[in-house]
Amino acid sequence: MFDPPSECARKGALGELIQMPVVEYANWAVTRAQAKVDVEPLGSASVGGFIYRGKAIPRLYGKLVLGDFSITLAKPSGQLLLASPSATWREPWPLQRLLTIEARIHSLGEDADGELYVLSTAYGIPVGRSGKLWKLVQAKR
Repeated sequence: MFDPPSECARKGALGELIQMPVVEYANWAVTRAQAKVDVEPLGSASVGGFIYRGKAIPRLYGKLVLGDFSITLAKPSGQLLLASPSATWREPWPLQRLLTIEARIHSLGEDADGELYVLSTAYGIPVGRSGKLWKLVQAKR
């Protein structure tokens, strides 16, 4: 975690071929003194994502929407990140921040129509009554 290898393994423990990631980003751990990675962190932990296949937000179609628990652990600042297919085969997809909310994102979901949902709470764990379920929709102009 603090001193990653210069190259990732190409095969798993059972000899299966490992596919390189489509996206990657540094988390808050790179700010620790023992970290040997010199990059700015983008978030804290990926909580999953989906290739958008819905119709409500056409500009997201075919792009990867992924959630990050919180930009910082100090305060609730969950974020949705957007990765677009790279122009070059086998290159990581460029990543950008789509939006930030004042909550911690715990999970993403998808309905039968390909529309996306975000599950969040105000806390580090889902306790109490601060949980919310958000549906991604097109912003009104």
